[in-house]
Amino acid sequence: DQVYILATSGSGTSTVTITINFTDGSNQTFTQTIADWFNGSGFAIQGISRVNITSSGIENNATNPRLYQYLLSLNAANINKQIQSITFNKTAAGGVLNVMGITLRSVASPTPNDAGITAISAPESGCGLGAQETVTVTIHNFGTDSQSNIPVAYVLNGGLPVVENFAGPLASNTSAVYTFATTADLSAIGTYTFHVYTDLTGDTVAGNNSWNKTVVVSQTPATPAIIATGPTSFCAGNWVTLSAGISTTGAAYQWMLNNNAIAGATNAIFAANTAGDYTVKATANGCSSPASAIVTLTLNPAPAAPFVSTNDATAVCSGESVTLTATSAAPGAGYLWLRNGTTIAGAVNSTYTTTQNGLYRAIVASGGCASALSNIVNVVVAPIPVTPTISQSGMLLTSSSGIGNQW
Repeated sequence: DQVYILATSGSGTSTVTITINFTDGSNQTFTQTIADWFNGSGFAIQGISRVNITSSGIENNATNPRLYQYLLSLNAANINKQIQSITFNKTAAGGVLNVMGITLRSVASPTPNDAGITAISAPESGCGLGAQETVTVTIHNFGTDSQSNIPVAYVLNGGLPVVENFAGPLASNTSAVYTFATTADLSAIGTYTFHVYTDLTGDTVAGNNSWNKTVVVSQTPATPAIIATGPTSFCAGNWVTLSAGISTTGAAYQWMLNNNAIAGATNAIFAANTAGDYTVKATANGCSSPASAIVTLTLNPAPAAPFVSTNDATAVCSGESVTLTATSAAPGAGYLWLRNGTTIAGAVNSTYTTTQNGLYRAIVASGGCASALSNIVNVVVAPIPVTPTISQSGMLLTSSSGIGNQW
């Protein structure tokens, strides 16, 4: 019958529209000015103190701040209706609205026979509901007399009512949960409206008899099928692009590695650079698909860098050669030689013989993965000097070469 609001306003008064919404879809609107929490008239409570947000100190005042109680009287047509919600909408810029509490008070004369529905707990909106969904409601005895054999019914999408009987007994001002024996067919994707009501003989208060609920049945997304755009066995430092393999409008995705969600991996495509078992789920309209089949990625370790050595001298004369050997423990290793950082064409064996100056290194490859560069071997090839001539002056012999002479 009566709704009381306990409220106050900071920084001036607040003008607010208060709308009381009833379970039958109707409402009643009130416009109220809420007084400022300091020095307003008609207060319900005063001198409640406040906390200074800068110093955290409690400010005690004998008369302020103040809270105010406002009465919202329901129209006669709304007195016996069930309230579903109350909304507040500030209609002026001034003031800071604070609603502390709402109290309901009934002054209407109670009736002996008054039963109604206060909730529909099942079915709930969801994914892929079936053809035999249970319908569960809460029946409340609003009257003063205990009740038995209460007729209760539900109507699905405006069709024919499904009428059953709640045996009871149900004491005054108590509730009971009732599940209909007749199930509801919600197997088709779409929106369903349930209207549930009681039809107790002698019940003159119709406003609390019924309850409505909308149930949305959504399509479960198709199960993804992961597609790898490259080999699923790869080398450290590389990656493989995985695709969910389906395109569901508005879907979000969650990629999993070893059954653990990958943070931020919510697109249809994921670049994977870690070994393990990958799956993905699609979610649309609040519905999640089953997880995809597992795709296992294998990370091939890079072989250790080879060691390059030689049994020959690394400083030789022109026309002489140096044989270099690359040693690696990698199984089935292939080799690649470099001179001064440039690949040597055709040099693909574990040994390489050269007659040229240069800084020589090697790389090995095993399992499709390349090693780091080997150590450097510096080969120095000296040119053969021109054959000297000897000139004579008396007993003095002179070589035409100024250096490197051996008599």
